[in-house]
Amino acid sequence: MAKNSTKKAKFKPVEFEIKKSRFKKIIENQLKTISQEPGTVLNGVQFKTDGNILTLASTDGNTLLKSEIVLETPQPKHEIVLSGLYLSKTKIFNSYENGRKSSFSLFDTLVITLYEDHATIEDKLNKIKYNIPGFSSDVPFPKYDNLIPDITKEPYTRIGFNTKFLERFSNISNGRTKEGVLSVNKNNPLACFVITAENQEDFVKSTALIMPRELRE
Repeated sequence: MAKNSTKKAKFKPVEFEIKKSRFKKIIENQLKTISQEPGTVLNGVQFKTDGNILTLASTDGNTLLKSEIVLETPQPKHEIVLSGLYLSKTKIFNSYENGRKSSFSLFDTLVITLYEDHATIEDKLNKIKYNIPGFSSDVPFPKYDNLIPDITKEPYTRIGFNTKFLERFSNISNGRTKEGVLSVNKNNPLACFVITAENQEDFVKSTALIMPRELRE
């Protein structure tokens, strides 16, 4: 047997580039779905790479948002939950805001590097680099894939709606609980609600999972 056969292989950081406008839009949405309790894994955003797909997921325990982003280069499998508190403090500036022409937006990218216990988000054009701590892998992130039903096989029907309506609806919902009332089929009223959306411009597919609860009479 070789001397180092049981030695753990050295971890190689996962590095990729992403347009600032895409990342800013996506991370802002993900941060709206984290728990407000600092120090818990639900206060973070999970980053997961697998081939050409980067998946971001966040949940507050009642709602879930998953965003799948197409990367230009394939990446190895890796996942880490990054601090939502530190992610919310990152300031992402377009390079042309500092005097460059808008045509530079095509090259306006961030370099994101995922390590075993943290990540860095680097804006090379503006010479800004953020270090984002991660949560310990000893505290697992919820296995959300087991909760999202296969809407191609389950008895779901596809409908289209204006997502701007949800934003307007939130303004008139219960100010304390942020809940509304939804009337559904009595046969299975507590089945989860699944909302999907695809942004062809940014090559992003988002899946939102909402777990309803029974209201007291």
